[in-house]
Amino acid sequence: MRAQKRAVGDSEYDERKRAKKPRTPDAASVFMQALLVDLLRHLLPSFRKIVQEELEKVFKHLGPLMPGRLPTKQLQESDGRKLQLHFVTCLPEKIFTGRKLKGKQGGDIQIMLMDANTGNIVSSGPESSLHLEIVVVDGDFDDLPHADWTHEQFERHIVKERKDKRPLLVGQLKVALNNGAAALGEMLFTDNSRCSRSQKFRIGVRAVAGQSFGLHVREAKSEAFSVKENRGEDSEKHYPPKPNSEVWRLEGIAKNGPYHKALTRELIFTVEDFVRQLVMNPKQLCNIFGSKLKTWERLVKHARTCTPSNKIYAYDDDEAKKTLVFNNVYEVIGLLVKDNYIPTESLPGPEKVHVPFLPQAGYTPSKDGLTNTQKLVKC
Repeated sequence: MRAQKRAVGDSEYDERKRAKKPRTPDAASVFMQALLVDLLRHLLPSFRKIVQEELEKVFKHLGPLMPGRLPTKQLQESDGRKLQLHFVTCLPEKIFTGRKLKGKQGGDIQIMLMDANTGNIVSSGPESSLHLEIVVVDGDFDDLPHADWTHEQFERHIVKERKDKRPLLVGQLKVALNNGAAALGEMLFTDNSRCSRSQKFRIGVRAVAGQSFGLHVREAKSEAFSVKENRGEDSEKHYPPKPNSEVWRLEGIAKNGPYHKALTRELIFTVEDFVRQLVMNPKQLCNIFGSKLKTWERLVKHARTCTPSNKIYAYDDDEAKKTLVFNNVYEVIGLLVKDNYIPTESLPGPEKVHVPFLPQAGYTPSKDGLTNTQKLVKC
């Protein structure tokens, strides 16, 4: 009986052992598994791209900043992009409190979002509609324009208002990108930059928190500039001066000072008036400043940076059968010979000797009308 039980037990043990032993797959099974793995490996990127594109369409329709939305960047592997905000517009070196911030050329301040790897503007996708906020940054923050910095470093250099003062920068301090670009709204400073370590400020732009889409968007910073009280603007010099700028906008001439009053007595009211006299009667003009030669040299150098207004005058020289052409400060700029205009710089050396300056020829513009081909009359 015991021998029979052992025999039965041995048989059950052998069956369990055979059941645990893995079966060797046949060739057909191995081929089908390999084919399936290869097929999935090739199709998976396509599926992922299709899903991503469809999700972006849905998010774009719902709006770039829907609450609770799952950013598409979290649904895909990182694509290696480095996004950074960038100032398109240069700011002036000097800004006055209470004045609207404008670009160096007087236009709006433009911002764009760039892919640092390609240098291209990010004009599509959810990132192209980022919401931004504008802050004031210390002027000595990272003087290298292309240097990288961390978000924490940027935050540490943000400048706040002084104690018991209004916010340092007021106005439209938030803006949204549209296709990767935006123009900043109306903003103005309420305090000067003397409170800063460098006595200069920068404008900084950063993405509003909570919408980075899985990527860090590097902040933008403008060039450093000084902010002065607007009461100083009344006596500010112009660089370069404009033709119709008051003559005291030139270096060395104080508003309502002795030189200003002396020039006014000679009917020299504007920078253009000054440059005309510099061409016509340089010695007489220099006498106003007496022995102050350094002041005179600095003044002349500054005045020469003024671009004359684009009025052109002409005088017909019947004897030479030529027409003298000169600008609005009475400098000869060319000749008309048989209806052909020749600028003075293109004339051959000997011919230049025969092109007189207006005072040497003894002519001045007539006062009856200002046209582009106004004739001159002899003094």
